[in-house]
Amino acid sequence: MTIEQENTLLFEDMLDQVVGDPSLVHRWHRLVPLHAAASAAQQAQACQFLSAQVPTEGITGFLRATFLASVTGDISFLAPAATALRQISPLDPDRVAAYLILAWARLLSHVPQRARFITALEECQFPALLQQVGQHLASRVVVRPPTRSIDRVGKVALVVPHMSGVSHAPTGLALAQANLLLKNGIQIELFSAQELSVASMPDLLGGGDTTLLLPPDTEGWAGRLDGALTMHLADDRLSLMRRWAAILGGIARFDPDLVLFVGLYSPLLAPLYQCRPVLGLSVHSFAPIAPVDAWLCADPAQAGPDSTSWAPQVPASLAIHHPYRVRVAAITTPASRCALGLTDDALVIISVGYRLQDEINGDWAQRMRIVLGQRPDVVWLLVGGSDQVPACLAGLPAGQVRSLPHQKDVPAILALCDVYINPPRMGGGFSVAEAMAASLPVVAFANSDGGNKIGAAAQHDGDGYFARLAALLTDAELRAKEGAAMQALFAATLDLAHSGPGLLAACDATLAHFQQRVKCSVTQPFS
Repeated sequence: MTIEQENTLLFEDMLDQVVGDPSLVHRWHRLVPLHAAASAAQQAQACQFLSAQVPTEGITGFLRATFLASVTGDISFLAPAATALRQISPLDPDRVAAYLILAWARLLSHVPQRARFITALEECQFPALLQQVGQHLASRVVVRPPTRSIDRVGKVALVVPHMSGVSHAPTGLALAQANLLLKNGIQIELFSAQELSVASMPDLLGGGDTTLLLPPDTEGWAGRLDGALTMHLADDRLSLMRRWAAILGGIARFDPDLVLFVGLYSPLLAPLYQCRPVLGLSVHSFAPIAPVDAWLCADPAQAGPDSTSWAPQVPASLAIHHPYRVRVAAITTPASRCALGLTDDALVIISVGYRLQDEINGDWAQRMRIVLGQRPDVVWLLVGGSDQVPACLAGLPAGQVRSLPHQKDVPAILALCDVYINPPRMGGGFSVAEAMAASLPVVAFANSDGGNKIGAAAQHDGDGYFARLAALLTDAELRAKEGAAMQALFAATLDLAHSGPGLLAACDATLAHFQQRVKCSVTQPFS
């Protein structure tokens, strides 16, 4: 028997075992490497076989759909996974959290435009699942901040779903707001249930997916703050229900006047919304999927009463125009081109992100190959979570694409580069902001977090994108001019230095909204 014949036998036998009892997660996990070793034809046949033989409902349907989403990369399996998940009883908040993490990461890598991304979140039932877990948590929590009169905001509980390394954009965004409030005399404590780290997460999903975030970096955090900040991080070995209960106990003891939420979603907001004003700062350029009295929007066209975002599962809120959000850390140790293996005369383009391995793909990646083939003097730095060059870029001249793993001092590397390019992705906004602050010209697609930062300079199609990139690679004077324009735009619209009055005014508006809804007896977290 040849190796190919043996692999086929093992693959087919494991498929039979999975179908024999598709509720056993370890069988799905044993199928993953066998599927990866199979031919494309065998993989397609297996997908059809599993779709026909495994029920689509409940736990078996959920494991089947999450397995297929993982091994095929096809995000169309995510929506049926959500439908099956909502049928599983009793409710397991950890499994829901694991699914939300998986779906969010997959959508970020495969859905580059904002409107479609929002639709995809709805198709994956994010609002409904978060409502379900939020109500579950709110009905079981005993300890929460006491009911009392609030007439001014002097104490703020900063709630962050997950704290990671300083290069993690939501972590940096949260620290920036904490620093701003501290400098403006607000008493503040930070609380995080570490929700992106789910205990035994692989065992809850058919594909065995897990998160690969950097661990908390207290030393790095301290370097981003101008004063002392008390932080409460939950023990991520525990279930999320126990973590949320512990965090709510800490918030109750702190007894804040207002909750500032920095993130996209968290069931923790449900019980807090019942008793405190909540201000949201989304990590994306749209409203958080959470009950908030108000949220901070960078687009003035979004400002005003907002009753449509995530309705009907999430209550109406107030959108407040407040674009100043980012504090770029000073460069402590300058980097050198020599240390990175770059020559002085190289034209260096750069992209930054944790998911670049998945985001650099398709027609866009093939067009980038053409650009690099035409410009042997260009070096492309990929800075993020991996030291491997994406497979779709294999075969290019050695050293023309260089993938660097996590770097603590990204601004120092940006200072060595000539152009920042954002792949077609929903995310990348924080990285784009850092590039703007470093006076780099930026090439990004509109209708995304990154494109949102550069305004009218964002491109609406691939032809415009690559025409702009070609012009910047050709003309040094244009690079200097556009880089200066990006730095000026950052200073005018994104620099945290201008944020104090606006953030404090937003806190006051949030309190007023809370007082009105309490007066009207609209106090339930989800309508």
